[in-house]
Amino acid sequence: MPKNKHAAIRYKIIDKMLTSPSRPYPSKEDILDKLRNDLKDSISERTLQEDLSAMRFDEGLGFNAPIRYSRKYGGYYYEDAQYSIAKLPISSNDREALDMAALILKQYDSLPIFSEFSNVVTKLQTVLDGVVSDSIEARRQMIQFEESPNYKGLDLIQPLLRAVEQQYRIDFTYQGFASAEKQREDFEPLLLKEWRQMWYVIGRFKEAEAKKTYAFALDRITNLEVKESEGFTFPYDFNARDHYAHAYGIYRMDGKPERVRLRVFNKTIRGYMRNNPFHASQKITKEREDYMDIELTVFPTPDLEGDILRFCPDIQVLSPKTLRDNIAKRIQDGLSRMSNNQ
Repeated sequence: MPKNKHAAIRYKIIDKMLTSPSRPYPSKEDILDKLRNDLKDSISERTLQEDLSAMRFDEGLGFNAPIRYSRKYGGYYYEDAQYSIAKLPISSNDREALDMAALILKQYDSLPIFSEFSNVVTKLQTVLDGVVSDSIEARRQMIQFEESPNYKGLDLIQPLLRAVEQQYRIDFTYQGFASAEKQREDFEPLLLKEWRQMWYVIGRFKEAEAKKTYAFALDRITNLEVKESEGFTFPYDFNARDHYAHAYGIYRMDGKPERVRLRVFNKTIRGYMRNNPFHASQKITKEREDYMDIELTVFPTPDLEGDILRFCPDIQVLSPKTLRDNIAKRIQDGLSRMSNNQ
């Protein structure tokens, strides 16, 4: 199977060269030059050999390409002159996978960038069969995806993604839930991130403290302006995967992540947490008949507190003390409000 989109592109370029009537029998050097020029990448001789082998023998790809080498002409060719990977039929398994992809994408129809992908899949299905597959609608009655009642701000994803890709600064107005409306200027967007069906743009301000990042929810952004005349240099020290490696939720706290130790008592919840860990860093450190200890390395954010509270009273915070005290206070405040009948 191709390991990335570039592999698929390389296969198409190789196929086109092997089927070209004007330049038959392309040599290894001819193919490498074409790949390097088209992809603007330093494709190695080894990569080309691996690609030719994959096109011939990779069962996952299913090309079974009859590629041969002609010593007489010093180049490659298809033994079957009518062969081309572009002419390969779509199998029933391929079609079923295409239908499933369309089904998954349809849940994002209200999101312009994803609806475009969905339209592409629909066009492919129409070309293949002459009609859109009826199985998609049938399966929608069998599979129900979680839906968010609030899609405000999703129309901003496309212009924001363009700003991230092209490294344009943006201006916008932001209305926090607990703060007054405020104009934000010269924001440098670095990442779009979803957290529990809400979308955020993460970035830095032009003149802000070095390495300080901010997150803004798209549903509270208005008057967005992408300033195409004002570019910025993507910071070398920002890596999205590393930045959020120990985050819990959308906000990443300053300082270092902490070792959070939890004790879970209820057997059903223990099983749930084995299959659905709090965080990627979670590990089980102790198991007894009546409890299980887990540990995770994260920033102890309000989102983490909220998720721990979901499992009370069947969970105990062992450390850190600040997290334990915060959760205890929230429980006490809740009990106080519950006992107040006024």
